[in-house]
Amino acid sequence: MKTRFWPLIAAVAVLGGLYALFAAGGGQATAPAGKAEPPVRPDVPAITLPRADGGTFSTAALRGKSPVVVSFFATWCGPCREELPHLVDLYRKYHAAGLQVVSITNEDAATARQFAKEQAIPFPILIDADAAVATRFGADALPTTVVLDKHGRAADASQGYSEDRFDQTVTLVEKLLKE
Repeated sequence: MKTRFWPLIAAVAVLGGLYALFAAGGGQATAPAGKAEPPVRPDVPAITLPRADGGTFSTAALRGKSPVVVSFFATWCGPCREELPHLVDLYRKYHAAGLQVVSITNEDAATARQFAKEQAIPFPILIDADAAVATRFGADALPTTVVLDKHGRAADASQGYSEDRFDQTVTLVEKLLKE
């Protein structure tokens, strides 16, 4: 009697595996070789915020010109501090090629200015006092890093920090600078 159920159990396992494959997107059709479709990138409203060092910064002025890496951070955030030297290196390496990097915090401008001075941050720190921009981007964990292409569309977003994930960001930036 027990052997009668093995074929049924095997069939259910195979069907379950196929369902899991397609539900996870692994069974999606792909474009023929050499016919890659352009990535779908959602439009993102321009970010316009006050700079910690005075003035205003807007990504609208960069549309059509530069990719932008946006890092939502806090001065007290350990993973943010771990990511920061990598952001600085990325900026220094690719700024001449057109890359822009900005960090956004909801802390006060004086705290952000002091932090920028202590850490020798070469790119703008923006103040999102009411966290409206962070909310719009779903930055509910720190750091949250968003990469915008030259047209201001979201090319990637990640939360937290790891070297492997940041390496992926660098690879994407290199690709975006060539587009």
